[in-house]
Amino acid sequence: MTNTPVKLVLKRLLSSIMVMFLLITMIFILLRISPGSFTQKFISPDLNPALAEQINNSFGLNEPILLQYKNFLTNLIRGDFGVSYSFREPVSTVISRHLP
Repeated sequence: MTNTPVKLVLKRLLSSIMVMFLLITMIFILLRISPGSFTQKFISPDLNPALAEQINNSFGLNEPILLQYKNFLTNLIRGDFGVSYSFREPVSTVISRHLP
């Protein structure tokens, strides 16, 4: 039996979706297991502990890891990429500004 072009496209599409899922999962895991806290890495190492706790709460980083992952995937599916730490605005806005 020969592969029709439609089957080949569907097979490639499914493979691409699986690769994207694996990459997204790996990125999530690497960000969570890297040393130091979120606030130390992305905000400031000298941040007041009370303010650091408030920031962690606002980003949901005190939630269980599986709930964080579910929220991460749900937001990606919705197209909500969060807020850029560098530009302090939605990531989708930053991306759209740099697209032709």
